Amino acid sequence: MVKETIKRVLDFYNLKSEIGEDRFVAAEYIPERYKGVYVISKNDLAIYVGKGVIKNRNRSHLEKMLADATNVPEGWRILKEDSNFNNPEDWTLNYILLDKETQRTAVEGSLIYFLTPKANDETISDLLKEV
Repeated sequence: MVKETIKRVLDFYNLKSEIGEDRFVAAEYIPERYKGVYVISKNDLAIYVGKGVIKNRNRSHLEKMLADATNVPEGWRILKEDSNFNNPEDWTLNYILLDKETQRTAVEGSLIYFLTPKANDETISDLLKEV
């Protein structure tokens, strides 16, 4: 579902970019110059969608998973407590290289909307409003 959703979003915006895939913990091998949008997932369920320098952002997400639960954003705290999703060794990283900030912002927002990732602040705040 993740890759198919990424492809649909890229098609909608008429963007041509390959979708890279790797194990989340292997993200250290991604070149520093890679900027774009990324999706962290497990078993094709989205955990987090973000944008920026992919290697740096993923390093910060790994640090959140290793940090004390009281020092992380709400979505990451909930994720840490969920035994189905709290092992970064099991995560997949999909990424799309995009040159322009407007492209990254549009694609990120669309993927958050369609994938409803567990740890994104936007998803958490929407869920809390529904309660």
